[in-house]
Amino acid sequence: MKKLASLILTFLLCMPTMASAWWNEDWSFRTKVTVDAAQTSPKVGAPVARVPVLLRLHEGNFKFLDARSDGTDLRVVAADDKTPLDYHIESFDGIAGIAYLWVDLRDLDPAKPQDLWLYYGNENAAAVASAPQTYDAETALVYHFNETAGTPRDQTANGNNATSSNAIPTFESLIHQGIELNGSMQVRVPAAAALSIPAGGAFTWTAWIKAESERPQALSTIFTKLSAAGDQAPARLIVGMNQNRPYIRLVDAAGQAQEAIAKNQIQSNAWVHLAVAASSSQLRLYVNGAEAVSLPMSLPELGGETVLGALNPSAAPVADDPQGFIGKLDELTISIVERPAAWIALAYSSQGRESGLLNVSSNPEVRGSWFGGGYFGILLGAVTIDGWVVIALLGVMLVVSIAVIVARMGYVARMAKANETFSRQLPDLLLEYAREHRNPNARPGLPLPTGSDELAQSSSTFRLYKVLSESLTQRLQLMGERFVFDERARDSMKLSLESALVKEQVSLNRQMVFLTISISGGPFLGLLGTVVGVMITFAAIAAAGDVNVNAIAPGVAAALMATVAGLAVAIPALFAYNYLTTRIRDITAELQVFANELVARVADAYEHS
Repeated sequence: MKKLASLILTFLLCMPTMASAWWNEDWSFRTKVTVDAAQTSPKVGAPVARVPVLLRLHEGNFKFLDARSDGTDLRVVAADDKTPLDYHIESFDGIAGIAYLWVDLRDLDPAKPQDLWLYYGNENAAAVASAPQTYDAETALVYHFNETAGTPRDQTANGNNATSSNAIPTFESLIHQGIELNGSMQVRVPAAAALSIPAGGAFTWTAWIKAESERPQALSTIFTKLSAAGDQAPARLIVGMNQNRPYIRLVDAAGQAQEAIAKNQIQSNAWVHLAVAASSSQLRLYVNGAEAVSLPMSLPELGGETVLGALNPSAAPVADDPQGFIGKLDELTISIVERPAAWIALAYSSQGRESGLLNVSSNPEVRGSWFGGGYFGILLGAVTIDGWVVIALLGVMLVVSIAVIVARMGYVARMAKANETFSRQLPDLLLEYAREHRNPNARPGLPLPTGSDELAQSSSTFRLYKVLSESLTQRLQLMGERFVFDERARDSMKLSLESALVKEQVSLNRQMVFLTISISGGPFLGLLGTVVGVMITFAAIAAAGDVNVNAIAPGVAAALMATVAGLAVAIPALFAYNYLTTRIRDITAELQVFANELVARVADAYEHS
């Protein structure tokens, strides 16, 4: 019992040192974010060195009250818990309980999960989120479409802002906010060096669309990239829809057009991720992260404007240019490199609402918490000195009661097993006694069973048997052949067994008083700590003159920790006490029956031998 108590006490004392390293002590909370590319569909088939991924936060996985109201104290730290990652916030609404963060994810290996840490809870933290730093140098344009007024603005350092737009901002979007097009609306982005594509150059375009037409459009354009000559020249790249089937159309400088259309229709009123990736010899169209169709062509020189939605109807050099797209548009990205299929699959997987790529733990960790999570650390941090004294006393009581429970349960279990072993040998022992006790050379008293030394330590029935044997031996030695197993002898032996039975009962109930103390004293000691803690809390509030729920709640909640500790001591002690008393009562009853039967069977064996 002493060794067990020492081990438990050592474990409790060492628990505060079990928390893992903390990136910065100025931040009070952190939440683990697991990036698991194995959970995505389509599968990410290759490592990706760098990709921006969307981290969605909501009340189910993030405690907005623990962070600053604008989210400026958020920090994203790599798996090593040392390296901060670049990120920016598209939206952070603590009242509505929803936020969108774009994180610059590095060195993703699809073969194994990767952990990130989201730190928050620092009122003095400076704003470090930066949209331009979130994207690599090959990202030429990113539109979140989250402007409340004006034209869409580029999130990269290139500043490729739209010059004109009559699209309608809408909150019925995939990611915070998007735009809505009605077939004649457009967004125009001016020509820029960062958006210029040389002949045979690489290029990637991605966007989320939602076709909302009652009937699928016969032919519509979502995105058009023009040549440096603008609308008057035929060369262009078009991404659009035809009967709800995405397509790509490439027109060269001579006006020769080629087109590839996906085999399957997309669903109306559903968000779909489209991507177009061009290399020096191939043009590929991706739908929801998977390649749908390709064109064996290279891009012509396209250094002109970028148009979303309808083209300018007043200048249409290509007679069969399509009409503008009818639906919603969100999260547009243009890169001047060909993004690999793994990059596109990751972009789709992280941005979709049903994404399984990023999993945010619902149990935040608290700096300095013994158990490293939830509000438990806050409560422990608010406990006063008197509360810690009470909790420490209750901790000692818990260690003692657990040690008693383990010792008593082991003792009772060993006794039951040993009694069962002895009961199997008893009939043979009594038969041997009946045969041999008249022999003058026979050993006086009852014969000993096999393994008597082990039984003497654990079997209570054997100890009663041994008491009866010693009593019988003493009477035989005193009276010799004059000994008769009469009523007087029977009563004398019963008296010896009753004395031994009382000793067995005392042995069975030894240390049980510690459990009764824990059951009755634990809750009262905890209540004392709670009352004193509440008194101190209100006294401190009165002295400070600050009456608000934030000042009262932590102290009162921490004071209640003493009551919780008292109940934590009393409840297991109560269950164990009830179990042990029932087992002890059953064993005592069995011993009483055994004592009466043993005297009767010995008398019967003596008289009929």
